[in-house]
Amino acid sequence: MDTFSNLQSIPGVIAMVGGLILVPVVSLFTKKQAKKVIDDLFACYEEKVMTTRKEALEDE
Repeated sequence: MDTFSNLQSIPGVIAMVGGLILVPVVSLFTKKQAKKVIDDLFACYEEKVMTTRKEALEDE
């Protein structure tokens, strides 16, 4: 592996490590969503639909 190849991976490493640091910090300063808001966002997944067993997700 040459030096140029090593230098190309540095921005990717910075982006990944930066995300690991930035996301928890932002989460500390944002308020938690109300349970009703979250339930309303995911309410569409409660809809009953007809499908074949082949396409359905297993509970196990």
